[in-house]
Amino acid sequence: MEEISTHKALLDLHPGKRPFMISRSTFASAGKWTGHWLGDNFSKWAYMHYSIQGALQFQLFQIPFVGADTCGFNDNTDEELCNRWMQLSAFMPFYRNHNIISALPQEPYRWDSVANASRTAIAIRYSLLPYWVRPVLLGWSQAWADESGRCSTHCLRT
Repeated sequence: MEEISTHKALLDLHPGKRPFMISRSTFASAGKWTGHWLGDNFSKWAYMHYSIQGALQFQLFQIPFVGADTCGFNDNTDEELCNRWMQLSAFMPFYRNHNIISALPQEPYRWDSVANASRTAIAIRYSLLPYWVRPVLLGWSQAWADESGRCSTHCLRT
């Protein structure tokens, strides 16, 4: 419920601008008001796997804008883990590399292989962006409707 109040307050403060909010405390169908961050995780292969599960679960809860701390938040990552996680997260709606201040820096430019893999994955992400943004902004049924407003073959039935 706090997401709705915050969303409305931001609209009052900034009329005509779309509020951007990200939370790690959401409820089913809160995706109309906010995105979801999967919370503090660890720089471990298992947590990269959990981020896939988390993103898919929140799609079921009607929260499409979701993602994890890429490369992990707690502990130190390594080159291979960060490389693969940056590639994976490029295809998550919410994509950021963020870690605790006491951990080693994990920006992609620290390793040439991670920087190159990230550039490639981000280029693909940007090429797919029109297919992600249209359904999110218009709603799935409107995004794939034909000229008459009826659902085309790609339209989700709700």
